[in-house]
This record gives sequence, structure tokens and C-alpha cells, in this order.
Amino acid sequence: MGSILQAKCSCGFNSEGLFVGGGFRNFLKVCSAPALCKRCSAIVVLNYLKKKNKCPSCKSEVIFYNDFSLQRKTKKEYPLFDWNIGEDEGSFILPDTKYYCPKCNKLKMKFIRSGSWD
Repeated sequence: MGSILQAKCSCGFNSEGLFVGGGFRNFLKVCSAPALCKRCSAIVVLNYLKKKNKCPSCKSEVIFYNDFSLQRKTKKEYPLFDWNIGEDEGSFILPDTKYYCPKCNKLKMKFIRSGSWD
């Protein structure tokens, strides 16, 4: 079962629902995850398990939000979202911390869990 996240920042940025993870039928081949397109200043949801991910709008490279360069380091790092992607690959983890906001370009954005999907 996947999760529904929303990105919110004190600068006023609010994303629509971000459907992450995978469903009953595709969880072995799909790990939908939020990624940043710096060119579009947007958050996109792409399959983390795909070898090469590009922004669907501008086709530029993206950075997934599990990249430490997009996260504020904190002492407590409870996972807000995690997805086991296989024995060899480990897990895709989004800790409960602040993230890079595509609107204000600061580490002030939070992902908030708003539901589940399947």
C-alpha cells in the first residue's frame, strides 16, 4: 500500500497530493517517489526503480528527495515514508525533517502524510 504525501512550506508553497510507494499489483516494480526538477522548480513523482528518470515536462535530470543534499540534518530521523526496494537496493526513506523547497530555495519544506492508497 502506498502513501499520499503533501509538500508544504512556510513560504506558501503547497503541492497537490503526491501518491508515493506502490500498489498491490505493482509494488515489486514500482516505487513512486518525489523528485525535484530544478529547471521547472517543481516536485514530480517518478518511479525510483527506473534506471534513468527525467522531468516529464522539460526532460532534464531530477534529484529524488531521499538525496541528503535536499534534506536538513536532524538528530531524530524517524521515517515519514519508507519503501523496501529489494534485498540488494535497501530502502527508499524520507525522514521526518525539512526539505529543499522549489519555490523559496530553502530547507524549510515539510512532507506531510495525508493518507494511503492501493
